[in-house]
Amino acid sequence: HILSHLQVLPWRSHCLLKVNTHRQLTLEQFPPVFISKPDPQTVYVGKRAVIQCVIAGSAPLNVVWFKDSQALPKVPAHYQTSCEKNKHTLEITCVEAADSGLFVCKVTNNPPVFVKRLEATTIWKQGSTARLQCTIKGSPELHTTWFFNSSELPTGGRHAVSLKDGVATLEIHDVMLSDSGNYTCEVLNECGCESCSIKVTVKGVGSVAVLECEIAGSEPFEVSWKKNKKRLSSDKKYRLVSQGTLASMEIQSFESADAGEYECVVSNEVGSVTSKGSWLIGFCGCEWLSAV
Repeated sequence: HILSHLQVLPWRSHCLLKVNTHRQLTLEQFPPVFISKPDPQTVYVGKRAVIQCVIAGSAPLNVVWFKDSQALPKVPAHYQTSCEKNKHTLEITCVEAADSGLFVCKVTNNPPVFVKRLEATTIWKQGSTARLQCTIKGSPELHTTWFFNSSELPTGGRHAVSLKDGVATLEIHDVMLSDSGNYTCEVLNECGCESCSIKVTVKGVGSVAVLECEIAGSEPFEVSWKKNKKRLSSDKKYRLVSQGTLASMEIQSFESADAGEYECVVSNEVGSVTSKGSWLIGFCGCEWLSAV
């Protein structure tokens, strides 16, 4: 950015305006570059002062003028700014003694970029507190908006939104099944807009389904279980237990994919028998729904 030091000095019954400048470049990809800088000038109090610079760089360019570290108001008043092609102008229509100070032309052209994007998919547990985060960089000021299924998420209540040190966060308390869907983080500044999305699936609190068979006949028995005619093996999902004349199967964290026809097959040295198929449909309140 360009800095212009304006110092008002007394001269007879008037004041003069002296401009000293130097140039500072910010090293970025396709950065803004000052092709020309303001020339030294002398301006009397009550007269018109014009500070001009020519800037090149990747569009869009965001140009802000400052005086003594304070951004000049955008509404035309004592100071007026304008741009014609790549020539940027600050005009003081009527110089006053109070105009003495340091004027800065700051130029940025960094649109927002996601350093760390949201993952493609994730799974939340019903009743938990969930958090989505992504990391952003770009010219200030950055503004973020979160969307759920293309509708802007309201802040407050179960939803908390923040942007700190380049990290955009959405936190949802007491996650519900209806929170399943697509979430989008949109970030924008005066140089552009960018967004990233994630698909969220909410899983209900897992329950255990138990099927039992009572066996009669000559021991020892060999017991196996089938789902939709396919034999099951004991693992983290299915716990198969056989004790004397009682055989049972536990289905851990029952979900919709576990619905189907289950059979118990018992055999000994004499023969084999298969139980009548039991259809597990789902879980409602405190009872398992089944059909035979």
